[in-house]
Amino acid sequence: MGFRHLVPLLWDNARTIGINLLGVGDLKILNRDSYYEYIGALQAVKLTYEALARLCSVDDNVFFLGHSFGDHIAINFATLAAENNHSKGATHIEVCGWPRMLRWQGR
Repeated sequence: MGFRHLVPLLWDNARTIGINLLGVGDLKILNRDSYYEYIGALQAVKLTYEALARLCSVDDNVFFLGHSFGDHIAINFATLAAENNHSKGATHIEVCGWPRMLRWQGR
């Protein structure tokens, strides 16, 4: 079960913004020949953070949640946001055991 299937469980209690970085999830890389020349993890984090900063107001309580490689991204987001007092923290979520729990809840 992928992380994107767990995010909807948060919708009743939190505003969520899901992010898939280039090459992760179902996103398609349009130009594979030059992909590694123009994009890197740090660039992707900075660009995505800038977009998130536009979506979230200064007064929002932002908490970054990551899974797998997204843990590293969430920690970087939280660090960038902490410089401007925009972040309440970061955490990791693991999907082990969730399918059984979801079946138990009838989802």
